[in-house]
Amino acid sequence: MRQLFLLLLLSFALNLNGQDTIRSKPREEISKWSINLVAGPCFPLGDYGSRNLENSRAGFSMVGLSTKLRAGYQVSKNLFVTADLIWFYNPVDANASLNVYTDDHPSSTFDSYEITTNSWKTYGLMAGVSKAFAFSDITLELKGLVGVVRGEYSNVIVKQIDFDIDSVGITNYKGENTTQVAMNIGFNFKTKLNKSVGLSLGGDYFTTEMRFKKLTVEQSNGSTAGDGSYNQPVSVFQLSAGFYVEF
Repeated sequence: MRQLFLLLLLSFALNLNGQDTIRSKPREEISKWSINLVAGPCFPLGDYGSRNLENSRAGFSMVGLSTKLRAGYQVSKNLFVTADLIWFYNPVDANASLNVYTDDHPSSTFDSYEITTNSWKTYGLMAGVSKAFAFSDITLELKGLVGVVRGEYSNVIVKQIDFDIDSVGITNYKGENTTQVAMNIGFNFKTKLNKSVGLSLGGDYFTTEMRFKKLTVEQSNGSTAGDGSYNQPVSVFQLSAGFYVEF
């Protein structure tokens, strides 16, 4: 009887200890949500970064800047659902654009041309999943996302200068913004500074094709004409660093 009582007492103690362990685990794994803010350079790839004058899809893009606000939720030990609010831009090489323009418009009428270019801009919301792999104090995340993004056309302003009659003509090449589907795959290294705050370093390959359906040409004399449509492939590699908070 005494042995049975001791066995029951031991079972009761183990049960209490097990409940304490179960209660303690959620405290250790309480960080289900994470918010990550990162920024870094944005490198154009392929046609988007091409400066080949014979490439009709060349974007003449230069290195720009990208930012991301990322939210993640842990659905299992190593699996997360992720949503990214993205924004990036790439300046346009004005000299290369001027070479294209002067090839198409020899300066026989005007003494010279001056050109001003706006940046290509992309922003939108993407969602997907990521898989985490823990290595000591560093965690590697691999992710894949799809989403909807908005693209802004790189408007071009050309000044035609005639020194003989001291006049300047201005032509503005404009395009309407467009909305497209995009894809993103990437990686992210994370390390904790304390229980809930850490640093991250990662890279992303982003790709889409912007279909600008309506281009217009506006002259300084007030005339406006349609200039057809234009498809611009947009592919970039984004290197980013920042911090994250878990809660």
